[in-house]
Amino acid sequence: MAPESSVIETIAYFSASTTSWSEDELTHLLQVCRANNLSADVSGFLIYVDGSFLQWLEGPPIAVNRIFEKISLDRRHTRVSPIFKGRLGVRHFTKWSMAFIPKEDISAEVSSEIADIRALRHGGGFLTDAPRLARRVTDNFLRINRF
Repeated sequence: MAPESSVIETIAYFSASTTSWSEDELTHLLQVCRANNLSADVSGFLIYVDGSFLQWLEGPPIAVNRIFEKISLDRRHTRVSPIFKGRLGVRHFTKWSMAFIPKEDISAEVSSEIADIRALRHGGGFLTDAPRLARRVTDNFLRINRF
């Protein structure tokens, strides 16, 4: 990754997959994401659990917003819901263009928090707790996986 800019844009979103993903399909998706993110100086993580994606993107504001716009238009998922957006002074995933943890390796704590976000989103209400939950998921993800 290139040297960090002083302004790091962060977007976390939750979405529902329009289809089930095989391990091979997820592997291919990750290869494409990692290549695209590396060339754009974007880092982050992707979690896929029970037909839902949770992704954290961080990097230069223009690049992160461009990638998120492309993701929002991707027909492989629907109900793309930003749950955290902000500018941070530091990256959390400095060594990863796209970290990924398979479902079977996700801790019970992180799975529970993803379920909380899914419940908020499916409830149809405003996701007032989602930014806090997204930060908790990220903090737990970092703590447990030591990225």
